[in-house]
This record gives sequence, C-alpha cells and structure tokens, in this order.
Amino acid sequence: MKIFSSRDGTAIVETALVFPLFLLLAFGITDIGNAVFARMSVNAASQSGASYIVSHAGATQSDVQIAMNQAVGNSSFCATATCSVFLQSQCAPAPAQCIITVTASSAWTPMLPTTTYSWALPLTITYTTTIRIA
Repeated sequence: MKIFSSRDGTAIVETALVFPLFLLLAFGITDIGNAVFARMSVNAASQSGASYIVSHAGATQSDVQIAMNQAVGNSSFCATATCSVFLQSQCAPAPAQCIITVTASSAWTPMLPTTTYSWALPLTITYTTTIRIA
C-alpha cells in the first residue's frame, strides 16, 4: 500500500503557495500604473493651463483652472490638487516681455500600505510649465 501516492488536494496546496505572491505582484503593478497615470495627469494639467493662457488673452485664474480640469478629465481636479498661475512680470505692450508660470501639484497615495512595499511611499507630484512671451 502506497501512503504518499495520493494527489488529491495538490492544486489547492499549490494555489495557496502561489496566490499571495501573485496578488502582491498584481497590486504592485497596479500601484505603478496609478502613479504613472497621476504623473501624466498633473503634467497634462500644467501644460493645458499654460496653453490656455497663450491662446486666450486676459484669461483669469478660474478660467485657467477650468482648462486644467478639462485636460485631466476631472471637473474637481483643481479643488483637490493645487493649480496656480503666476505672472512674473506684467504683460504690458511691447517691448516688455511676459513670463507666465503654471504649476499643478497633486498628492498620490499607493493602494497598499508602506509596510508591504517600502518603495511605494505617498508623494506629491508637481509639474511646472513656464512660458516667456516676448
């Protein structure tokens, strides 16, 4: 009589060994994807705000923030993030030059706690777009 020849339950044991590792990798890849998406969104907001100022003379801060919200596809992006426009010098008639800085910042938090992934720490993503109009 063979005592150790039974294969009943082999799949369950193998699944129990591999599944936690699979979940850890899957959540890690998802966290990386979310971080990249957040960076792309903040970058798009910054560039869109700067582009809006260039194409719309006399744009107000709220107009620029609406354009930044539309670029991200989230109507409350600037409400949860920091969206700012700074005029370094007045845009007066020629020959003065105008320097405009548009900054977008947003906080990103990983899905998994930092004890699981020591490399995935909460961070603030910031992009700045500077335009000089001469």
